[in-house]
Amino acid sequence: MATPARRLSAQGAAAAGAPAAEKKKAEEAKPEEPKKPTDDLKKMLGMSAYEVMEEERKRNPRCSVTRLIYCAVLEDGSSQDATIRAHAQIWSKLKEAEATLVYEGNPDMEVTGLLLVHAKCVVHIFETKCPNALDFMSQLRECGLIKQAECRVLFNSEDCPDRYFKDWKAFKVSSKRDDFEIDENSDACDLSWEVYMALLKINETMTKRNEHDIVKSAAYDSVPSSEKLCAMANCDKWFALKEYCEFYCDPIYVELDSEKVWPVQKFEKITGYLDE
Repeated sequence: MATPARRLSAQGAAAAGAPAAEKKKAEEAKPEEPKKPTDDLKKMLGMSAYEVMEEERKRNPRCSVTRLIYCAVLEDGSSQDATIRAHAQIWSKLKEAEATLVYEGNPDMEVTGLLLVHAKCVVHIFETKCPNALDFMSQLRECGLIKQAECRVLFNSEDCPDRYFKDWKAFKVSSKRDDFEIDENSDACDLSWEVYMALLKINETMTKRNEHDIVKSAAYDSVPSSEKLCAMANCDKWFALKEYCEFYCDPIYVELDSEKVWPVQKFEKITGYLDE
């Protein structure tokens, strides 16, 4: 036999459950919303290309780096060790300045690449975020160890989704004499591509074999010759360092031909225009 207290609790539960049951019945009786035409279309077509890319980006975030190659002739008296130190110091300065940038802590700001320094010239491939790459090139103009007029940007690729290099390395190198000359009909893209592939091959070979000394590596045969790099550094087929920085780093300045005309062009008044 139920006690008065239990009877009251049962009655309270029933009273509380009554509105919930009525609400459920009302929801079930409520007519279903008509399907939108786009619902069946989405089901038939599946995810859009943009949605697929967004899902992939969430699962595997892509990096976005600039890959750049330049070669330059060294100033007279510049040593290989001093040239390597100067490049490393520029990267260190940019790393310190990163604390004040919106990209602070972004892994894309890290620099990876390969620097090869001959006795008379240098070739450098690096990967980093675009603002960092442009800042480096601007800093390079202030480096007193390379000849500004004999520095050419051979390759520049932006928004690269992957890196080819794991870290940044620098080596002193030398090579057999090569009687290399650039013909007027030579294709600039083909020449720069040869240097690009040679640097990638060096990195790939040393990485696979876990080698740390390029001189003792089988990849040493792929080192671009000093004569080839000096010839390319003196060729107008590519951007000079100053031209590259002015084009990509300096603020854009637009000057119209009409601004150069004197006297200043007079504008005719058109009656009835804009309720005038």
